[in-house]
Amino acid sequence: MKNVKVFEDTAKLNQEAAEFIIATANKAVNVYGRFTIALCGGSTPKGLYELLASEPYRSAMPWEETFVFWGDERYVTAATDDYNGTLATKAMLGHVPIPEPNIYPVPTHLPLAEAADAYDKEIDSFFEGEAVFDLILLGVGEDGHTASLFPNSEALNEQDKIVVATTAPHKIAERITFTYPLINAADNVMFIVAGNSKADIMKEILNGEAEKYPAQLVQPEGNLYWYLDRAAASKL
Repeated sequence: MKNVKVFEDTAKLNQEAAEFIIATANKAVNVYGRFTIALCGGSTPKGLYELLASEPYRSAMPWEETFVFWGDERYVTAATDDYNGTLATKAMLGHVPIPEPNIYPVPTHLPLAEAADAYDKEIDSFFEGEAVFDLILLGVGEDGHTASLFPNSEALNEQDKIVVATTAPHKIAERITFTYPLINAADNVMFIVAGNSKADIMKEILNGEAEKYPAQLVQPEGNLYWYLDRAAASKL
């Protein structure tokens, strides 16, 4: 099921997204005893992460039962600001009472292919062979990519591995990313999209009939949510 929600500005988008995450987390903890989430990188979610680390959201979130992974990661050292895990730690994880063993960063200290394989195995082991996230957060690039699934990438066709190494047509080319089998197995997937620069691609993705862009191939067995600010939705 797909739900498109448009909010007046980014602040309202972040507020509503934070409330959704908290509600989903508490529901999962009540049912399963834990909440599993895969974070997205880039600049868009920073405000959301900061909000979740502030009151009253911080106290409403079941941090001790929350387990954090990343949907993709740049192949850089964890000490740099380009590492998605660093952004999330500075904005959120370093300011909330989540146990350190509950955080599963991508092991970019390993060679690229080994890092992807290790993360694949770590996720598979964590879920005991049935990798179904309670929530996966995703963004969208102006080229329609999501996570590090880029147009014309071989990773788009991966059917067996749940994590692979890939390349991006960007400054930091080498990446590690979730694949569609893992993303589409999730109970909930939430796209968070903001800004005028995303208006054209959002029109193509949400109104286009053909599946031309990687983001359109996100079709989870569970619920699919699009959270957009007014600027990103201006051409819908």
